[in-house]
Amino acid sequence: LDARWMAQLPAPPGPLTPPRTEEEMRRFMAEYERKVAAEEAQESTAWKTFNSNVGAWLGAVVSGGILWLFYCVDDVSSTLSDVWVFFLRKLSEESQRHLLLQAAKWRILPKDM
Repeated sequence: LDARWMAQLPAPPGPLTPPRTEEEMRRFMAEYERKVAAEEAQESTAWKTFNSNVGAWLGAVVSGGILWLFYCVDDVSSTLSDVWVFFLRKLSEESQRHLLLQAAKWRILPKDM
């Protein structure tokens, strides 16, 4: 279709009327930029941080930490096993046995145990 033919059509009613001239486009862009700036001014500091490069690095560190924890839970020789042993020694022998049997029942014991 020819662009000149489209420009001669009457504009549809409503707020979503596309700009017809360069001046209308400039006003539209200025209004859009003003609205975006107002929305960004209302954002909290935490939201701005999470949406920045710092947030990306924080997400990478947190997900890496979660992966490390899963690895440690599944490996007897990990440092996390030393922590479990420390807490298990604080329990009575019957409680230790019950906790280990319950963990085996739930299949959350390390594979090499």
